[in-house]
Amino acid sequence: KPIDSKTIAGILRSNVLGFRHAPRVYGTGRVRVFTHVQALIVDGETRLFTNDDALQHRLLVGLAMARGEVVTRPDLLAYVYQLDDGARDKLSPQPSVRDRLGQLVYRARVRLGRDNEWRLKTVRGVGHSLDLGPDEKS
Repeated sequence: KPIDSKTIAGILRSNVLGFRHAPRVYGTGRVRVFTHVQALIVDGETRLFTNDDALQHRLLVGLAMARGEVVTRPDLLAYVYQLDDGARDKLSPQPSVRDRLGQLVYRARVRLGRDNEWRLKTVRGVGHSLDLGPDEKS
C-alpha cells in the first residue's frame, strides 16, 4: 500500500530547493545512499554520480527518504525535477516525462548492480520504492 500521497509530497517538497538539513545517509546494510554527496555505497564499493547523473542521484535520494514506501510518479517527478505543484500537474501526464522517469529508474537499477537491482521496485500504475533493508535509518 502506498504511503499517503500528501505526506510523501510534503517530505519531498521540503527538500526540493536543496538539503537544508544535516547530511544524511540512508541505509546501513549493502546499499547506502548519501544526501549531501552524489554517491552511494553498494556492497562496500563507492559509486559516484557525475553531474550528468544528478537526476539519477535525486531519484535514489527521494526514494530513500520515503524509507521503503511507494512514492507516486507525480511526487517523484516533482522531487527529481524540482517542480512546484503547478508544473508537476502539467508535466507528469506527458508520455515523454514518464519515459524519462522510466529511463532514470532503469539506470539507477544498473548502478545498484545485479545483486541489488531488485531493491528498486516498481508498483505498476502507482510509483516506485527503494528497499534498503530492515534497518533503513542511520
